[in-house]
Amino acid sequence: MEKNRKKGRSPFDHPPPEEERPHQLENNFFDDSHDDDFSSYFNKKRSSTKPFGDDDEEATSSPRSSPQEEVQAIQERTLGTTDRSLRLIDESEAIGAVAAQELLAQREQLEAADRNLDNMNATLDQSQKHINSIKSVFGGIKNWWTAKPAAAPSATAASLSQSDSSRNLREIVEKSSSSATASPTTRSSLGPERNSPYRLSGNDDGPSGSKSATPRQNYDTVLEGNLDQMSLGLSRLKGLAEGLGGEIEVQNRLLDSMNAKTERVDIKIGQQQSHMDKLLGKKK
Repeated sequence: MEKNRKKGRSPFDHPPPEEERPHQLENNFFDDSHDDDFSSYFNKKRSSTKPFGDDDEEATSSPRSSPQEEVQAIQERTLGTTDRSLRLIDESEAIGAVAAQELLAQREQLEAADRNLDNMNATLDQSQKHINSIKSVFGGIKNWWTAKPAAAPSATAASLSQSDSSRNLREIVEKSSSSATASPTTRSSLGPERNSPYRLSGNDDGPSGSKSATPRQNYDTVLEGNLDQMSLGLSRLKGLAEGLGGEIEVQNRLLDSMNAKTERVDIKIGQQQSHMDKLLGKKK
């Protein structure tokens, strides 16, 4: 009986002594020490502002811009846009002035060619008279009765009108150049004021300690000045474009007149060559 009781113990028996208990795992998941560790971990996570441990990143991130800084940034971008527009207008004026100078130089060449064509026509008319005198006595009488050509006054009037157009374009170019050189000086005097710390900061004291205009007033002044310069520059560009267009039209008419004169020269040369062949007895 005693042996059977040793083999199997009833639930009502006293627990075995410590030396007879089975060996327990040291790292028991349900131990009180582990419960304390898990509790402290979740309490730490719960107290954090972000669930994924980004507290350090939030602490180092830059603060949000204030409304005043955003307004100042918008003002800077606006002034920068007007400055870029003014530079583009100046570049367009410079390109237009160069084109006008080239057109004026081309005009001089065309006028010289037109005068040469007039001289050629006059020379061919004179040579035709000599040919008529050689052909017969009646040819000489014909030459005596032949009236002088009246083409010279029209050519002179055309050259005067073209000279007026050229003079107007030169005046436009000179005015545009003088205004363009004066505009950067005006803007450069405003530029340092706009970029100075007294301009866009909240400080109203100038370098000398005296009270100056507020940043808002300075911004309005510079912006209005830039807009005025843009308006003047656009008006100069318009006048320059109109002058270039008028000059191109005049030169087109001059080219048409030169084409007609060139055709007359060709016809006269062909006729006189034919007359000379007949006088010399040449056969075709």
